Amino acid sequence: MSEESDIVFVCMRCGRKSSLKELEQLPEIKCICGYRVLRKDRPSLVRQVKAV
Repeated sequence: MSEESDIVFVCMRCGRKSSLKELEQLPEIKCICGYRVLRKDRPSLVRQVKAV
């Protein structure tokens, strides 16, 4: 299992990727471009579930 510090966030405006450690060093949780909307970067894993 990965640690919390491995969580990567992506800015919805500029697309810059920032780790949780980088964001915690700033006074506010926001991108360096000033935008406050971030999303978690998730792996591009496609899960297929068989229908019952």
